[in-house]
Amino acid sequence: MKGDMKTITIRVTADHIARGKRSDALYCPLALAAQDAGLTEPHVASCALYWGGGYGIVLPLFVQDFIGWFDRGDAVAPFEFDLDLPDAGGAQ
Repeated sequence: MKGDMKTITIRVTADHIARGKRSDALYCPLALAAQDAGLTEPHVASCALYWGGGYGIVLPLFVQDFIGWFDRGDAVAPFEFDLDLPDAGGAQ
């Protein structure tokens, strides 16, 4: 049974990139941006985003690429994308 979905926009800014820490699930620029978008306790793996309550979602390939580039120390740029989340999925 598929529940209601909620769409959120995650905006990874230059500030998130500057404050982000390589290979750090809690302080990846994507985790910082997800927190600013309203997700509780976000953390990032190489291909997925997890947040409070045990929720998780596989990330689009271009976001996975960003994570790899950032973790290697490559130059990256701000970007944004939409995620469809379960409506009760910890988004405020």
